[in-house]
Amino acid sequence: MKKFYTLLSILIYFSFNVQSQNRYFDLPNELKDNNRSIEEVFTITNDHNGNLTLFIDDNKTFNAYIYNKEVKQVNQLKSDGLPNKYDNIIGYVQNGEVTTLFLQHRNKRKYGAIQFDFSTRQTKEIEFDFKLKKKPI
Repeated sequence: MKKFYTLLSILIYFSFNVQSQNRYFDLPNELKDNNRSIEEVFTITNDHNGNLTLFIDDNKTFNAYIYNKEVKQVNQLKSDGLPNKYDNIIGYVQNGEVTTLFLQHRNKRKYGAIQFDFSTRQTKEIEFDFKLKKKPI
């Protein structure tokens, strides 16, 4: 009887395990032009039109792809990005066709932003001209 329950448990486990997730869509990263691996992917959902924007950081460039509700690509844009030590995305602002990502330097004292303007198909990289001092412990 114990063997029966063990065998039944194994069969149930594998039957649930076989029904894994299906692919929703494949993302061809067409804007990527080097052999670097992807460091980070950041997503934003637009509350007004339901579009999904994917930002892919390969530590040299930032690639942005916009998908509509039917998962059809509607736009893409590439930024040369900030210097590679700006590797923490700390927030974003969306205003119409313009999305601004805010980044933090690895030393946590410098900040920058990348502005993606999908209507003009241009990007702008900004390094802010202030540094935070280290807090005394």
